[in-house]
Amino acid sequence: MWPRRTRRTEPERNCDSSAQPMTDTPNPFEQLARQQMRRKTWEKALASSHKSEAKKYASDADAPMVPGAQEKKQRDEQRQVRAYKRWKRAEIRTLLGGPHRIPWLTFSRMLRQLTLEDPQPLIDYVERAAWLRDADQLTRYIALAAISQRIVKLRIQNGYPPFDDSLPGEPPTAFEVVREMLSPDRRR
Repeated sequence: MWPRRTRRTEPERNCDSSAQPMTDTPNPFEQLARQQMRRKTWEKALASSHKSEAKKYASDADAPMVPGAQEKKQRDEQRQVRAYKRWKRAEIRTLLGGPHRIPWLTFSRMLRQLTLEDPQPLIDYVERAAWLRDADQLTRYIALAAISQRIVKLRIQNGYPPFDDSLPGEPPTAFEVVREMLSPDRRR
């Protein structure tokens, strides 16, 4: 069952000091570990033990670049943006898989044709779209976010600041009118 161990002898005083201690027999614990662990797990453990050995480089130019704090922050922000975009795409896929697929596609087409000079078609569409006003809160929120995103994009493309809400006493902007129409208090 267990491998035989050879007897370790003490070197004699007059013997050569280069006498080899017992190293030819494998460690029984390592043998048991190899038998009980899966091959992939054993290879990972073996690889990680080799990784701990420090690599030597001739100069700093040969050494790999270590990201600084700013680069780490930038990578983290990029990862968060990718996760947010994945989440938004999943929201739209869920919406398109539901009962509002055809009206949502019509709504998207109308948004692509929207211009800053004439926002009235947007207001008219929302007034006529009973499906949108009667939809659940999440659907109305996604629609309002899509409208906001489109208006911001148009404003930036035309050289205006992204947001321009009306001040007290001024007439409301198209976005404010639509937001009021889709608010939960005003549902018809």
